[in-house]
Amino acid sequence: MTQLNQRRRGNRLENAIYDTTYTLLSQYGLDQVTFSRVATAAATSRSVLYRYWDSTFDLIFHTIIHQIQKTPIALTTTPLDTGSLRTDLILLAQRFIQQTSTGPFRYFRLLFATALNAQNQRDLTQLVTQIDHANLTLIEPLLTNAQNHGELQIWPNQAAQLVLFQQLRYCDIINQPMNTDQQLTNLIDQVVLPALRASGVANRHFHH
Repeated sequence: MTQLNQRRRGNRLENAIYDTTYTLLSQYGLDQVTFSRVATAAATSRSVLYRYWDSTFDLIFHTIIHQIQKTPIALTTTPLDTGSLRTDLILLAQRFIQQTSTGPFRYFRLLFATALNAQNQRDLTQLVTQIDHANLTLIEPLLTNAQNHGELQIWPNQAAQLVLFQQLRYCDIINQPMNTDQQLTNLIDQVVLPALRASGVANRHFHH
């Protein structure tokens, strides 16, 4: 068997294991996911799982990251372009909150807390990096529209682009989610829009 075929088979098996783990996690919860259950459901062996993942948590952690990488498309299937950046941001925040309570993002608080308690900086950094990347993909079309409409003169820097998501994530982690339209509107008006308008990448007046 060629290396390419081996790699393809390995990728298929890895994806199957991730999908199986996520299904078990969604159905039974974190505590009920074991290597034995995953191996049986994915038609593989525990030894194969131990070859790639150190522990059940390690497998679950990377399963969530795998799912997060696949998920952002769902939020962007209906483009937001109301003609107003403010309205677009409010709608995006509402969609984001809805998705984070139903998709793989709903496990973020649990994974974050577990990695933090274990002082696992590598996994924590990887998780945040993946989520930030997904969030940048979500907000980019809104900022492009705002530039085209003349609402933004300078392309905001990355820190400003992530402000909305970081604030929502922080509120979720401390278990005080923003559930009302008024809370979201205040966040957009008082924090997000000022940050987007005040920050800019030097000499980058148009985004390519």
